[in-house]
Amino acid sequence: NPSTMATNGKGDSTVPQQVIALSGGDGIVYDLDTATSIPINAPALVLPYSMVEYIDTYAVVVKANSPQINFSLPGDFTTFDAFDFAARSEGPDNISAVVRRSRELIWLGTQTSEAWFDDGSPFSPVQGVFKEFGCRAPYSARDVFGSVFFLGQSKEGSSRVFRLGPSGYQAEP
Repeated sequence: NPSTMATNGKGDSTVPQQVIALSGGDGIVYDLDTATSIPINAPALVLPYSMVEYIDTYAVVVKANSPQINFSLPGDFTTFDAFDFAARSEGPDNISAVVRRSRELIWLGTQTSEAWFDDGSPFSPVQGVFKEFGCRAPYSARDVFGSVFFLGQSKEGSSRVFRLGPSGYQAEP
């Protein structure tokens, strides 16, 4: 099964250093400070999850085959509250992949894409950023030096490699 992982980087005395790993629709958190594996405490959430990304102290997970994301408590990858979720609002398609680019999350849907940022709520769409292309191969999506590359598809279904440059949202050849 494909897997994704995210880490909160260096922990300090108030925040444990953690790695969250998702594979096969399930997940586990590894605490680097105590060298222990910890189950994700999310009894109210419905599995499976397909991807995880880290931004601004949150682990953000994509619910498989849906437009929904869930985010952890700040600094604690082991706890997800059932009410801490959001859903893509610009496009009707499911999320295929998520990639963090700087301080934004790029949501690559199956047919359309949009960017979100932490506005303190904690996440909202970047106004005016809605693209008519999606991601055909979810695990192809990567941030490479500030540009997001992925195997995508146009609305008509034609495939090609897309690049979202570091300073914008236009697909570049």
